[in-house]
Amino acid sequence: MNTTAPSLELHALEKLREEELEEARAIQSVVLPAESLRAGAVTISHEFQPVAAVGGDFLDYFQLTDGSVGLYLGDVSGKGPANGCRNLKLCGIPPGLFAAANYETLTLRLLAGDSVLFCTDGISDAFNRKEEQFGIERLQEICAAPQFAAPTELLGQVFAAVENFSRGQEQQDDMAAALFHFCS
Repeated sequence: MNTTAPSLELHALEKLREEELEEARAIQSVVLPAESLRAGAVTISHEFQPVAAVGGDFLDYFQLTDGSVGLYLGDVSGKGPANGCRNLKLCGIPPGLFAAANYETLTLRLLAGDSVLFCTDGISDAFNRKEEQFGIERLQEICAAPQFAAPTELLGQVFAAVENFSRGQEQQDDMAAALFHFCS
């Protein structure tokens, strides 16, 4: 009986799986922004923490030719703090699935110093060892704290708070967030 052949097949499958994961990580790193975007009075920063080697959440932001900015976040659960921290609760059909789809819109008036936090539900749905969820209320408390010097500071506070809350508990969902900050 030849036991070498099954061993070689298993090794080849493991190698193929690792190559596919590496390719997926490379694709994901290209999709994620390399750095914050500064466009006039707007700064957009992000943080991303996949739950596995390759995450399912995605985000990007960019400046358009007319000077406006675009931002998208996949697996989004539309949360947003401006003055008073409130949940925007936007949701809908993912763009591009249906040509005739209608989308809900929301207009916010931002004042100098205001920010909007867009994040996936992996942040609010993070849990601790007691199986309690981090929740929207904790997220709103962080966002209602005194102003931060830079958008990256608020993002750092959010991710640090989730980490502290979960205290090493293994999470079940990716966490992605983008912070849109209006300077003046």
